[in-house]
Amino acid sequence: MSTLPTTLPQSTAATMTFEVVDGVHWEVTVWTGSPAYPFLIPAHWHEQHDEHITLLRGGLDVCLDGVWERFESTLGKGREIVVRRGVVHEFRGVPGKEMEFRERTVVYLFYSSSESEQGPLKDQPEFKACFFRDLFVQPNPTFLHVMRCFWDGDTYAALPYMPKLVGRVFTAVFAGLAMLLGDRKLLRVEDLRRLE
Repeated sequence: MSTLPTTLPQSTAATMTFEVVDGVHWEVTVWTGSPAYPFLIPAHWHEQHDEHITLLRGGLDVCLDGVWERFESTLGKGREIVVRRGVVHEFRGVPGKEMEFRERTVVYLFYSSSESEQGPLKDQPEFKACFFRDLFVQPNPTFLHVMRCFWDGDTYAALPYMPKLVGRVFTAVFAGLAMLLGDRKLLRVEDLRRLE
């Protein structure tokens, strides 16, 4: 029996629930659609993992490498969205529409610079659950806490009109400052496995 909560608040109007279905770890986000509490995930990118998102109900505006598209779930059918590593992406909920989506992650290890020698990492399906549990350990995370979580969770800020290297350095500098001030990752994959 897990000692960790299965649902965490993301904000006043959104929650995240952690599920395991057929051995696959999913993070399920539900937002009320309240215009007073917008659902916004700012522009960022990942070097070592892809995100597979299924929009279960409602609408979600998705920006992939600067191109916005509205995804809507119709007739109870989920819409699939795949965000490949290296793609700058951001999300917005559609105001006035409740929304629910689930996300899973495929993590890659880099063995060499050869694409043929890269492959998905099979032994850490809990990777993203650790990231989100770390991020939302504080009800209203501070900027420095978010940057430290980004750094530990293969997430880098995407700054307007700047190359990715600048976003990586930006994330590293503020994550380093957060760590100097005592912000540390408290939950690792090994800990999550033991507690679940």
